[in-house]
Amino acid sequence: PKRPHRALSLGVLYEIDLGKESYRPLATMWRRQYMDQIYPLLGGIYAGWGHNLGFAEHAGQRYITTGGGGIAIIGKWNQDETWQACAAVGGVFNRGDNEQILPPEKRTWRMGLSPAFFRKHAGENYVWTDLNDDGRVQEEEFQWEKQSDDFPCLGLNWGPGGVDADLNVTLASHQGKGHIWRFPVQGYTETGIPRYDLGKRKLLLVPGERLCAVGTDSKGNVLTHQRGEWVKPNFQPALRGYSPDGKLLWRYPAHRDVRPMGNINGEGFLGPIDAGGELGEIFSLSQWHGGQLPLMTTDGLFVGRLLRDPSAGGEPGPDVYRGETVQYLNQLDDGRIILAHGKNAHHMMQVTGLNTVKRFQVEFELTAEQA
Repeated sequence: PKRPHRALSLGVLYEIDLGKESYRPLATMWRRQYMDQIYPLLGGIYAGWGHNLGFAEHAGQRYITTGGGGIAIIGKWNQDETWQACAAVGGVFNRGDNEQILPPEKRTWRMGLSPAFFRKHAGENYVWTDLNDDGRVQEEEFQWEKQSDDFPCLGLNWGPGGVDADLNVTLASHQGKGHIWRFPVQGYTETGIPRYDLGKRKLLLVPGERLCAVGTDSKGNVLTHQRGEWVKPNFQPALRGYSPDGKLLWRYPAHRDVRPMGNINGEGFLGPIDAGGELGEIFSLSQWHGGQLPLMTTDGLFVGRLLRDPSAGGEPGPDVYRGETVQYLNQLDDGRIILAHGKNAHHMMQVTGLNTVKRFQVEFELTAEQA
């Protein structure tokens, strides 16, 4: 939110006072209000994975981007501190247990509701534009295209992909060879809703491996990650950075054992955010079952990590949470960087000290065996 004493976390709007180390909830933003309001602030049709909220602005209108189940969702943040979905890019997976296409009599209590017309589009990718600006979906507002080996179902295990500062969407498929596409903004409606076009997408790269998460920075560089739990023969999980045209810029290996300093792992991207100074843009990797959060620059340098592992000793807190948890790393308008972390209690903590980090240059010999 535009006001520095407001924070948005886990779909709840808070009034915060970091000086007094206090906050109080003001409103719950994530609940659906109507049957055809299928894109709420947290999670879209799937009711979760809203851990990578992003912020953007165009022509005085502020936007908050989110997603779930691989769907990239863009919404307008209004002057009255309400949020309204206005565009989405995603796919409908053609599988019998996909809750998007299940008939009502086969749904369980925990499943989200999707429009009846989704069932006839199983196995298709789509773009939605809220042409009448009501925050609710109508069938005529969708573009559809059949999925194929070259255009598999859009969607990732974690997060909606990357939405950059200009609201261009970068999205991938965790099926097949991990095709990564960019959907450039094709303009705006009179009410400030961004337009996307399936026919004007750009294929950035085909990694050839199953991806877990995709992100992007303000320059359009693409970040990809495969989590280390998938370690098996002939599979090399790693964090990778690509140029906007799909050229590999750097690679950082992922590990099952993240206890040694410098070892990383994770499932979804947090950020990137601009830390200023010599660091520039940084990001982290969240872990659904807890763990320390590595801090990385978008050009592939390890900076440090947040949270303490109690098994490693040292002064208590703030500690990792060894259970299902959702985390955020974002930035207030006054520049303060906030980590939201926890389970039954969602703690907001200011990250300090990043202004003291310095880059340096050093020469070293890299042998063929090390390479």
